[in-house]
Amino acid sequence: MGKRSTLRVRVFVKRIFFKPVIFLLASIMEYDLAFAILRRPHFEADIAWKAISALQDCFDLAGDERWRALVNERHPEIINALEDGLFVTSIVNATPSLFTRAYIPSGKLKDEIPVDAICPLIRYLVRASYRGVPYAGFSGASYASVIIADHQCALEYGKGLHEIEATIAYELYSGTTEMIYQSCPESVNNFDLNPTLYKVADRWNLYRQLPCSKTGRYVVESIVNTQELSALHEYMSRVPGGYERKELIDLLNRVSPEGIESGSDFIDTLLQKGFITSKMEFPCTVDHLNSRLIFNVMEVAGVCNHDAANYFLRNSRVAVDAVNFDWYRNLDACARSIFSSPPDNDVKSSLVLDSILPSATINISSESKRDLLKAAKLYSLIGSEWDSSFDEFVSLFFRRYGYESIPLPIAIDEHYGVSYGPIREPDTSITSGIRQSVSLNGGRESAQGILEKIDRAITAHGKSESKDLSDLLDGWADHVDLPDTFYCLAEFLQDERNENYVNVINFGGPSALRLAARFSKSNIKIRDALRSFSAKESELNEEIVLADVVFRAGDRLPNVQVHPSVRNYEILISGSSSCSPENTIYLSELHLKFSGGQLRLYCPRLNREIVPRMSSAYNPNYRGIPAYKFLAELATNRAPRMIGLTRSYDRNGPKMYPRITCGTVIIERKAWKVRHTEFFGTEGCVEDADYTPVSELPRRVEFIYGDLCFPVHVDNKNSRDLISRFVKGKDYFYLRECMKVSNGPYRHEIILPFIARGKNESESGDKKSSNAAEFAERPSSANLIHEGYAYSRWPAQYKNPGKLLDSGWFSMHVFIPKIHMNRFLVEIIVTRLKEGRLAGMIISYYFLRYSEGGNHLRLRFRLKDGCIGSFVELFTSEIKNSRDAYGIWDIKIETYYPEYERYGGRIGVAAAEAVFFSDSKLALRLLSNDEYFVSDAMKWKVAIFVMATYWDMSGLSVAEKVTTLRGVADSRVGFTQSKYVYDQKYRQHRADLKLVLSDCEGGVGRDLTALLFEWRIELRTIFSEIEAQVQSGRIRRSTVELIISYVHMSMNRLNEYKQNISEDVLYHMLTRHLYSELKRDG
Repeated sequence: MGKRSTLRVRVFVKRIFFKPVIFLLASIMEYDLAFAILRRPHFEADIAWKAISALQDCFDLAGDERWRALVNERHPEIINALEDGLFVTSIVNATPSLFTRAYIPSGKLKDEIPVDAICPLIRYLVRASYRGVPYAGFSGASYASVIIADHQCALEYGKGLHEIEATIAYELYSGTTEMIYQSCPESVNNFDLNPTLYKVADRWNLYRQLPCSKTGRYVVESIVNTQELSALHEYMSRVPGGYERKELIDLLNRVSPEGIESGSDFIDTLLQKGFITSKMEFPCTVDHLNSRLIFNVMEVAGVCNHDAANYFLRNSRVAVDAVNFDWYRNLDACARSIFSSPPDNDVKSSLVLDSILPSATINISSESKRDLLKAAKLYSLIGSEWDSSFDEFVSLFFRRYGYESIPLPIAIDEHYGVSYGPIREPDTSITSGIRQSVSLNGGRESAQGILEKIDRAITAHGKSESKDLSDLLDGWADHVDLPDTFYCLAEFLQDERNENYVNVINFGGPSALRLAARFSKSNIKIRDALRSFSAKESELNEEIVLADVVFRAGDRLPNVQVHPSVRNYEILISGSSSCSPENTIYLSELHLKFSGGQLRLYCPRLNREIVPRMSSAYNPNYRGIPAYKFLAELATNRAPRMIGLTRSYDRNGPKMYPRITCGTVIIERKAWKVRHTEFFGTEGCVEDADYTPVSELPRRVEFIYGDLCFPVHVDNKNSRDLISRFVKGKDYFYLRECMKVSNGPYRHEIILPFIARGKNESESGDKKSSNAAEFAERPSSANLIHEGYAYSRWPAQYKNPGKLLDSGWFSMHVFIPKIHMNRFLVEIIVTRLKEGRLAGMIISYYFLRYSEGGNHLRLRFRLKDGCIGSFVELFTSEIKNSRDAYGIWDIKIETYYPEYERYGGRIGVAAAEAVFFSDSKLALRLLSNDEYFVSDAMKWKVAIFVMATYWDMSGLSVAEKVTTLRGVADSRVGFTQSKYVYDQKYRQHRADLKLVLSDCEGGVGRDLTALLFEWRIELRTIFSEIEAQVQSGRIRRSTVELIISYVHMSMNRLNEYKQNISEDVLYHMLTRHLYSELKRDG
């Protein structure tokens, strides 16, 4: 097409057809004609730019000289159009390259340029730079930084950044970020750029690719600002090394407590890679944030780097917030591993005083009542884990600072719900409902009735001429069994003839008044009798004031929760005092003195020493409140002369302290007064009616010293040496009868509650058990579901009502970090329970993971007859020997309460325990198999198979399963996750899950498949019995309801983290799969 063609086009091309014609010419490769048209001056500027845009969209002419010439030729028109503000947005959107080359070099950037023109321009520049196309000697990234810096529209740009594609984001990060920080730091500080950049970087996983450079530091800072420590851990674990430590630590100091709680893995990486060492200067600031960071570092360092942990405590000069008790509570866990074996106690005390106390932000010389006693705050740090006594530590504190007395702290952190005093009386509506009664497994019985039952049990086997509890509380009648609530205060024991006993804990001595006072609320006569005891105790201790500590412990039984009013003075922490205002002692009124080698409480207002006594709600570990724990410690170590509620009653033995029996119930054990000189062989036996000759003592006894007691052997040299340390300089001491469990070691005060059904309940024709129907037929011994739990037993017609259950369940709580749970389960539970004596004691067991109250494992065991004492002794010693290796910070034996309502009654609970035993065995075998840890996908595969197996036991059709599972899944939506995450997770694992559900071996491999199918066969056997029990009505829950609970517990065992989230996602996965299967089958 020559000149004639050009003339024809000039004639026919009109304004409306301009752009289509250019497209047509471009499509037939007629570039010359297209350029000729664009050079015609009679075309308006906006039309020309639209044509250029059309050409640019059709073919790349960026390097063509004719294209450059065209831009230079039309340059004046471009400048004029832009200076007039014409077509800016449309031009930028259409031809950003021409706009950039024409506009930026002119130096005429205008603030009035619309913001919506900036983001498209930046988008083009970065894309062009990503393709390596330079413009006028500058990269697109450089132009972008110039526009952001000079145009001062960083805020709007940051908002628009979400729209940039991932490929652009990469170039933006690698080529532009540094310029942004260097060119316009003020603009960057004016808007939240870093979190935005992190979100974009997260799409590209940039922290996995960028080198350790300035740009890399921008990435780190953006991650820190968004508190995404998991991403920071991922990034730092891939950095080859060389990151400047000071800059990194400076970033970490800005991390919030919420973020640092999830950063233990990251800190562990820093330690392992050498970013944190014992020789590093760690910058510390006076804030809670930094103390939490140091705590987390020390917690990790206490396991893998003791030098670093010691360095922090010695040299950090930690400045502690005056009311930050949380800091000391956190230090407790660190101290247990950091100072596990110090050279001597004084070094230990000096270390804490030198490293922490001098730098604390507390002016201890002030007389203000808001001052804190540092030693009391540090009680949780030194606690029972320290060999040196608390008194010795405080003595060191007083000597060093030269104080005669210091006000006791009341500045408990707001987290605990207590403020600076004097404490105002709170609303008592919480406890107003628990005054007259206690709960007894669905029934209710008055406190007076309970106390009467106790007395009838005590007096059933004989009368005493001396004054005793029944004489004080006259009107007690014939024998009936002890109530359920009272059993909760008992210990499970056996004597040498393997007869079962229940020993009531602390019924006598200094704790007797506290125990009996629990039943004093509803009866004035009982309360007056106990107050008479209190008055006699006060007469014996005229120089001191005995005061009950009033503290509402919310996790106690109702009759324990009720605060008794039996003393004239009370120390108020929470709740309300029952004493007069002048006899109510506030924490702010108490001062500490160190006198006579002991730490003492002193009240200036009363001008007397105060000795705290614990009330019925005594629980010193509750919430770890330091002031309460501190008073509990004083109550133990500063025990005054007390009156015990005892009876003078001989029973086939030498002279002894009172012993009361009721069939197999021992209220108080034998005790002997022993002469010191005779016991240690320094002189011959002396005839004295008040003392018991050593020759008449049992060989195995308990040594009593204050509130302490522990088993000893009379002929054992180590036992005798131990006793001599405590009774040196004394004329006599006491030994007490020691009960043992079978032939195993001696145990004391293992709290195992149960329900006793005796003669009056089971044999009387008019007093039948309310649960008799449930026991109408005794299951055969071949059944997989057992009826033997610690708090229930067969009725009298099936079992001797005078004998306690021989075996039962109990719960042990092992407080351990999540990262060590799996290793603990494999190395201790799996390995050790198969070995030696422990293996022969266990009938069944199961475990659960919990986070409430601190991460811990709940281990529940069902043991053979007479094994509980031996098992607890051996198993707890095994755990204690491995305490440091797993980071275990506490071990508790707790009461196990079955969820009858959830699982449909006693038979339902027994069925659940059988399922949990089978499921726990599977979980432990999986955790012991290396294939299970090949990838996260493998864990998802196993979990979906387990969930699908449970639902296969439901007997539902595919359509019914879909309907049911949809209801379950939808009921959980919003509980932990959004639907977006369900979709993402499902798309990611969809193919794998289909393979598992259709062909297990092809999905998880041969070894895991064998484990899963073996468990499936066992589970089917159990479910066949469950189904029969459900149909007969003996389990009062549907099979579907039970399966939902079973699945929830199973997911708990399989998942270390985010258990609810994983369960939600899996429910959606399974529902979608079954729905697809239903559609496919038509």
